[in-house]
Amino acid sequence: MANNLVVYHPEKRSIQVTDPGLYFIYSSITFQAPHTDLNAQVYHILLREHYLLPKTGATIMMINKYGGGDQSSGFYTSFLCGAFRLRAGDEVFVKVSNTSFVYNSYYSNYLGLYRF
Repeated sequence: MANNLVVYHPEKRSIQVTDPGLYFIYSSITFQAPHTDLNAQVYHILLREHYLLPKTGATIMMINKYGGGDQSSGFYTSFLCGAFRLRAGDEVFVKVSNTSFVYNSYYSNYLGLYRF
């Protein structure tokens, strides 16, 4: 799927910008932690990479940690957002350190961006 500013790559679950500029990027993930492991931790990471720079790998743009304390059972929503200057060809995507914690809902797990 594509429009004049972005291309969605479903196989990589990434969004690639075709026009450089300042973009507002947002991501939400809802975690459902088991009641049995109160020390469980999971990371919600927003990353960027460029196809012309394969040896540099992905760059972390933002990161959020959940768990490891009293709040570690039940539901928790991690929301990351910020304004970033992106180059043409940059791809943004989300990684979760332990996908077994992700609550399976299309409405609470998403990645998006728009240009200023």
